[in-house]
Amino acid sequence: MSQYELLARALVKKQDSSIEKCTGPVREGLKQEVDDFFKRGFVQEAIKLAGLLGEAERLKKMGWKLVEEKQWNLAFEAFFPGKEQEGLNKIGGELLAEGDKGTARRAFERAENKEMLSFIDMNF
Repeated sequence: MSQYELLARALVKKQDSSIEKCTGPVREGLKQEVDDFFKRGFVQEAIKLAGLLGEAERLKKMGWKLVEEKQWNLAFEAFFPGKEQEGLNKIGGELLAEGDKGTARRAFERAENKEMLSFIDMNF
């Protein structure tokens, strides 16, 4: 366990916005925890921590890795905070194909894809 893991877990559990005040080595340690959580399979924790840290690029990378693994709902969670339009549109299509029109709609709304929102309204 790293010296920042307990702090990272506490911040994620509380969804603590005071994380924005973290700087220097503490912030770097927390960013490393994002990567460590993800590698160890604590994907939701990694996504939440990256979101709290405002790490849009890390969220994007995690999202695309989750797309490769066909973990659509987790990829949606990773893409949502950063409004990753390409990823959200991809996930929206996959979720729609699987019958999850609610989450697909949220993905298309976040991606501002009016064409697909209209398609859902007309066909479902």
